[in-house]
Amino acid sequence: MPDHVFALAGFTFAVTPARGAPLLPLPEAYAPFLTPDSGETPCATLTLGAAETSLADPAETTTDWACETWRLRRTASGRSFLEIHTLPHGAWVGVAEADPEFTRANLRPVAGRLGAPSALALNYPSDQALLTNRLLRLGAVVLHACGVVVEGRGYVFCGRSGIGKTTMARLWRDRGATLLNDDRIILRVLDGEVRLFSSPWHGEERMVKAGNVPLAGFFHLTQAPEHRITRIGGALSGARLVATAIAPFYAAEGIARLLEQADALTARTPSFDLAFAPHPSVIDLCLRHAG
Repeated sequence: MPDHVFALAGFTFAVTPARGAPLLPLPEAYAPFLTPDSGETPCATLTLGAAETSLADPAETTTDWACETWRLRRTASGRSFLEIHTLPHGAWVGVAEADPEFTRANLRPVAGRLGAPSALALNYPSDQALLTNRLLRLGAVVLHACGVVVEGRGYVFCGRSGIGKTTMARLWRDRGATLLNDDRIILRVLDGEVRLFSSPWHGEERMVKAGNVPLAGFFHLTQAPEHRITRIGGALSGARLVATAIAPFYAAEGIARLLEQADALTARTPSFDLAFAPHPSVIDLCLRHAG
């Protein structure tokens, strides 16, 4: 029986220790998403080994993704192998491996630029790399966006880091809105309706709330001296959404899934380009157009 069970976008995930490995706690931000174990098979099971164990390094792989701090390699059979780059020796250390559909994965609680043992069961980038890939295969898209709730309806504000998502989140919260997350949210079509779900991956605002509501609108942010809003649709609305998605752009099948979901989401929900100044009046503007 798994030791940690949490739900994201209505799907359950389990973290269970390998034989002889210690059970480590989840990061604090996962607490709102914990759920009782119903006995049903989770959509993905992550098996946590001990920090001192190692993951088998596959001999022949292709590199799907690489940056300064981590990389993802894939075997011919489709298994993914995740590594972090450590200092001072520049070594690559394996921290996770997963089957082709990301339904089962093995984890090592090792993290940071020194590759040191971690006191937590889930660590960056393992948590997001494994969970976002699994969610996309289930029809749920993770966006680089903040999500707020007003009178039971959700509003999503999308954009790159520094564009003003946290500022927007604080403006809405100061007006009495519920802030689900200031940096990463999850969307999926459920019973023909786009639903906004929270995630545990926050930005500057560390407090996150679990929950899901119907989505009233997408707002793609830029900063400006004064507010300006423009309704967008068709291919442009889908392109804006794809540009802010946390998705496996390194894999053709991942891109195909993302494009399919972007079409489904934007066909059901209005989208806007929103240039804004950091003033509470932007809230009334948004409510008039998507409220």
